[in-house]
Parts: sequence; structure tokens; C-alpha cells
Amino acid sequence: MYQEKTTLRLVPVLVFMLVGIVAAAQGFTISTASVTATAGGSVQVPVNADGAQNVGSLDIAIQYDPAALEFVSAKNGELLKGMVSSSTDGTGVLALAIIDSKGISGTGSIVMLTFTVKGKDGTVSPVTVKSARAGDVSALADIPVTVSSGSVTIGQVSAEKKTPGFAPALAITAFALVLMVRRVIRKNR
Repeated sequence: MYQEKTTLRLVPVLVFMLVGIVAAAQGFTISTASVTATAGGSVQVPVNADGAQNVGSLDIAIQYDPAALEFVSAKNGELLKGMVSSSTDGTGVLALAIIDSKGISGTGSIVMLTFTVKGKDGTVSPVTVKSARAGDVSALADIPVTVSSGSVTIGQVSAEKKTPGFAPALAITAFALVLMVRRVIRKNR
């Protein structure tokens, strides 16, 4: 009789733990964005989550080109209500430790990395997520993480090199129309 009561009391606890482990097993993606920067300036690179659910802790290793970028700081992104700690020795490897007692959920930026741009125009520095490990805030279980990497391109934004758009074409057409009207008026005099 005593064993039956104990077993019945443990069933809800085991079900709760199993639900937490299954939810944690769904996984999510950590990525860095691809951005453009101006030589000599500073640039922010978001570290994003896609599909995060109840993430309580994250350890992320990011690699970048120290000849092109110099790490300045790591600050909370839109999804992070907890804390972020960063560490680098200037060799191009950045370690991030992130905790959030409420749990990170959703899609968006977790951390905003700020770099000083040291590279010259035309330089591309990969900002590679080398590894990421996540833990569920309530189930205390590992969460599978996939990673995707971005880069910082230093120099002119490619949009500036595009052919002229509607406004310049309209101005050229209006100018040509004025010239044609003047020509017609001169002929009719």
C-alpha cells in the first residue's frame, strides 16, 4: 500500500521532467548577422536566436579576424533580460557566457557585439560561431543548438554601386522633354 502511494506521487514528477526534456530537445539556431562597416568606424554585429524556447544558459565561442576587427563590448539584445559576460585575449576568439533566469524565448537578437573596424576597404572578416551550448532554464537539460555564421564587410555598401533608380531616370526624361518642347517651339516661329 505504501509503495503504491509513493509510486502515484512520483508519476506527476516524472511526467513533468519528461515534458521538460522533450521540450528542450526541440532545439534552435544561433547565428551572427552579415553587416557592412566603414573603415576606422565601429560596427555592431547581432548574435541572433531563431526558435529559442526557455533557454536559461548559453556558452558561445565566436571567431573573427583580429587584423580587421577589434572587440569592444557585448551588450544585451532584445531577447536577453539576464546577463552576458564576454572574454577575449585579442587573438580573434571571443567567449560569451549568457544566463537568463526567466528563460530566453523567441526569435531575435540575444547579444549585440561591438567592434572597432581596423581593416581596409574591401576586407571581409568572417564572424563565425565556432560552438554553442544551451541549457533549459527549468528542465536543467541540454538543448540542441545549430549554428550559422555571418561576416563584416568593410567598405562601400553594394547598394551605392547599383544603377540609378526612378528619380534620376525621371529627371533625365523631364530634361529631354523640355529640350524637345523648346525645339518644337523654335521650329514653329
